[in-house]
Amino acid sequence: MRRFTLAAALVAVVAMTGPTSTRAQARFDWKQAQGTEIRVLALRVWFTDHFKANLPEFERLTGVKVVFEDYPEDALRQKLAVEMAARNKNIDLFQSGASLEGKRFSTSGWYADLNPLLRDASATSPDWDQKDFFETVWKAQQFGGQQISVPLQAVTQVMFYRKDLFDAAGLKPPKTLDELEAAAKRLHNPPGVVGFASRGRKTQAPYSWAHFLYAHGGNWFSPDGKSGLATSAALNATNQYARILRAYGDPGVADNGPVEVQTLFLQGRAAIILDACSWAGIFNNPEKSKVVGKWAVAPAPGGPAGVTYELWAWSMSVSPFSEKKRAAWLFLQWATSKEMQRPLQAKGFPMPRQSLWVDPEWRAKAEPSWLETVTTQFASAKPIGHPSAIAAAEVVDAVGTAINGALAGKDAKAELEVAARNVNSVVERTDKR
Repeated sequence: MRRFTLAAALVAVVAMTGPTSTRAQARFDWKQAQGTEIRVLALRVWFTDHFKANLPEFERLTGVKVVFEDYPEDALRQKLAVEMAARNKNIDLFQSGASLEGKRFSTSGWYADLNPLLRDASATSPDWDQKDFFETVWKAQQFGGQQISVPLQAVTQVMFYRKDLFDAAGLKPPKTLDELEAAAKRLHNPPGVVGFASRGRKTQAPYSWAHFLYAHGGNWFSPDGKSGLATSAALNATNQYARILRAYGDPGVADNGPVEVQTLFLQGRAAIILDACSWAGIFNNPEKSKVVGKWAVAPAPGGPAGVTYELWAWSMSVSPFSEKKRAAWLFLQWATSKEMQRPLQAKGFPMPRQSLWVDPEWRAKAEPSWLETVTTQFASAKPIGHPSAIAAAEVVDAVGTAINGALAGKDAKAELEVAARNVNSVVERTDKR
């Protein structure tokens, strides 16, 4: 990823955005799909809540009615797989993650290519400004020469920690995973506070565990396309991840997903978490958080092989089976516009538009450690949190089973060897590497 600096971004944003052409904007027809109703399958999360709260504005602007169906993460993925496989024409838009579903959905023909709409001046508002998106986040939404989606956010894993607890214990933010383990041990004080909270549910644990994998020098796959699980790097990563969580984590870790980890920190019951930087806005919400003013952020700790920062973005796509693509595209533009993303950025939710990150007024209000850490990590983040495979969900399931076994005290080496065989079988059947 290109090095993100304030000066470079300011130059880029000024050069790309420029003054809006009032005449061109006046010619754009937001009413071109008036009277249409579209259906959206969405994640039950903060940006979906934002869209739903502002729907009357979109419906007044376009005359298009929007019907939302939102689901928790795992349920959304199951729903999408069923409905897209059935080539359901009643889905017009959906949210997914290109670094997880992208290869499978693209290979299956489940994304409409957005390039024709992007090139059509009658379909795309001149104010939308595609070049304002971070280039690497934008390109992460491309497969096989097609633009399959538009990013709704830009996320990297960071370390949230209780600054008040660290200060009281005379601790500094850990820079390595070994230091994280030592800090978790020092601050572990159940039942009030656990030292470290992270994802343990089978479908969710691999995302957090992947940071440990890469920090120990591992990879999802070896250069010859075989599973990277039956390696010393994967074993060391799994042993450390399980050891920390078994000794200094929440007793219910095996059932924990993002919501549970988030809740533990919100309630002041976790000293350290390593997860999505987008949670800062929630942790700063006095209506939901007991840790407002008590937390800070530091870069994700490294391991024996150094550190590789993870990049993730939920995105929105148009269904190739939709018969209302232009109406769907109007909604997608509106939802990802600067105007719609600015209020979320103001609340600490990281958006994928460069112009929002260099706004001086916003920067002055942003939590300093969060701002510095996130912009630093964006400079080199990579989509490593999930395996690049057509059957990514099956690969994640195999890995998650091994992690669950290790969390339960089973032999991690044996668990990983079984997972490696299962992954190789899946990849041979689907990807034909």
